[in-house]
Amino acid sequence: MYNVTKPMYENITLVKNGFYYTPFNGNILPDYFNYTVSDYNTTVSSTITINIKTYLHTAVRDNFIILKYKVSTLDVLANDYDSAGDPITIIINSR
Repeated sequence: MYNVTKPMYENITLVKNGFYYTPFNGNILPDYFNYTVSDYNTTVSSTITINIKTYLHTAVRDNFIILKYKVSTLDVLANDYDSAGDPITIIINSR
């Protein structure tokens, strides 16, 4: 048996063998929650502290000149970056 308190800034979902912690978009504040586990003979409690790291993706405006009757290529990610150095990709949504 276990019990979990609600974190201050995020959401916790209890599941069969524990819980899922889901951060809300935009939160950068540290968060914490308490949990208690019991086997009906012994009960123990603890606090979990979560420090949320945010890494920003920065898309820089592109300027591009296309000459009439010429084939042109633009690498739209060439001047964009991720503050953690992670790769950036383009996702194309089509309907």
